[in-house]
Amino acid sequence: MLNLEEETLQSLRTEFDFQQKQKLLKDNRSILVDEESFIETFLKCLICRELYDDAIHPPKLLHCHHSLCLQCILLIFQKEAEYRTSLTPAYSELPTAVTVICPTCRTNFITTQDGIRELPTDHRIIQLIDFVSHTERYTTDFCPLHKFQPINFFCERCTTYVCRDCTIVDHQEALGHTVVDFEGAIKKYIPILDKAIKEMDSEKDAIKTKHKAVEDAIENLDKEENQVSDEIKETFAKLKKILEEREQEVLQMAKREVGNEKTKLKEKLSEMEKRTEELDQNINEIEKTKEDGKLETLYRTSRTYSGYRSEPVVKVREVDEGVVAKFSFNSRDENTLANKLQNFGDVSSYTESVYTRSTSGRPALSEDRYGGSRYSTLSDSRYSSSTTSSSYSSRYSSPYNRYSYRT
Repeated sequence: MLNLEEETLQSLRTEFDFQQKQKLLKDNRSILVDEESFIETFLKCLICRELYDDAIHPPKLLHCHHSLCLQCILLIFQKEAEYRTSLTPAYSELPTAVTVICPTCRTNFITTQDGIRELPTDHRIIQLIDFVSHTERYTTDFCPLHKFQPINFFCERCTTYVCRDCTIVDHQEALGHTVVDFEGAIKKYIPILDKAIKEMDSEKDAIKTKHKAVEDAIENLDKEENQVSDEIKETFAKLKKILEEREQEVLQMAKREVGNEKTKLKEKLSEMEKRTEELDQNINEIEKTKEDGKLETLYRTSRTYSGYRSEPVVKVREVDEGVVAKFSFNSRDENTLANKLQNFGDVSSYTESVYTRSTSGRPALSEDRYGGSRYSTLSDSRYSSSTTSSSYSSRYSSPYNRYSYRT
């Protein structure tokens, strides 16, 4: 009879708990609890402090309707049985039934080990464990000024979190405080931040596009540098060739002029050598006559040379007058030419629009990015030239900032 009443009571309790749970789910209400404290109070055994479960530590409902885990109730039974046995040393066997006392309310009842295992499971605790394991959790901070008041508002003026009581005491709208709840704040701020992100993404895309354009411009400048370097080398190579050719011409001229003077002197030497040979022949003839001693020969020879007088030596200006031929190179405007060469050449720069007007009136990228002459103002009727009136020149540069725009 007793077991039937307990089963009926347990069935009614289970049905009631189920209906309460369904009502709670239907109402979709939020429950604010301290999870750690809640588990320690309701979901752990009062003795061993282990978390209840269905296998090792199932919560068993005592007759006083307090709950303990099965292992602890069996331990209480074991200790009580051992104590009863110690009181009667003549009996060594443990009693099959002992009195179990509830540690919470001190209510006692007599039971056996099988009776303990047959105690009803407290399904309320099992349902609470299931509820906790399937319930969304979130952390709530409490106001330091107002005890147990959750912080669920934000004051824009003070940029701080506040509770409900704070909005009435220190953060009143009448005092110029704008207070919004967390959900409203998120709805208010997130669109602003999303818009900012969108604008930043747009700016990033623009920067990316322009970054690519700048990289292309740098690549084109490298090409321009190579091209203008080739032009400079070509021009200076031509000048070097002209200077080398002129150098050879002047060297040949010097060789020719000096050679003329040398030829004249060599002719004088040749005349002197020829006259010396004639004199040697005459002297040899006279000496031979003298050696022969024939009077008729002496007579004839003396008649031949009786009136001989030495002739003047060949006239050589360099010896007779002490005049020596000198040569010098007439550079003719060497300093002027050196200055011109020193400042020869420059590199000018100008800007040219790479956009053309489309039919819609908006600028469109031109296919001919560097059309026309690179170092002259475009004169085609399709172009309108706008050149700055001021320019800059130095040893290494000349007028620049010439602007051509394609329309």
